[in-house]
Order: sequence, then structure tokens, then C-alpha cells
Amino acid sequence: IVGDEGFVIGVDITPIKDFSESNVQTIVGDMRSPVTLRKIMKLLPEKADVVISDAAQNVSGVWEVDHACQIELAQRALEIALQTLQPSG
Repeated sequence: IVGDEGFVIGVDITPIKDFSESNVQTIVGDMRSPVTLRKIMKLLPEKADVVISDAAQNVSGVWEVDHACQIELAQRALEIALQTLQPSG
């Protein structure tokens, strides 16, 4: 799916199964951490065309807490996208 010229970075807080393709890299990290963003920036060969996030926290069952956590993750995904996307991305 990536093709010979594409590049994909996957980030998850838990270990991700490695891919055999050299242009697919994975990072174990918390997207809320500046360390994880530095790792992403180090791996990116150039600014990204696309950023996709499906981040979700473990649900506590307390709507107010879960909602606040989900908003925090969405805001962080936007911050990462703004720092890693090329202008037309």
C-alpha cells in the first residue's frame, strides 16, 4: 500500500509488530510526550503529506474524565500534524 516511494511512521503507546518493509517504521511512545514528537521528527525524511490519528485512551466509565482525555488526545494529534505536515498536506 505504501509503494516504493512512500514512508509511514506508526506510533502507539504499546509495542507494535514490526513491518518487513523498510519504509514503514514504528515508534513505541506516548503521543502526548515531547520525546515522541522528537522521535517522529527524527525519522521523517521530509514533511508529511498526511497525518492520521485514531488515538483513544482506556475508558474509565466516567464521561467527564473520558471526554477530557479524548479532547486532549485530539488536540495533541492536531499539534503534531501542524508540526509535521508540509504546507499543502
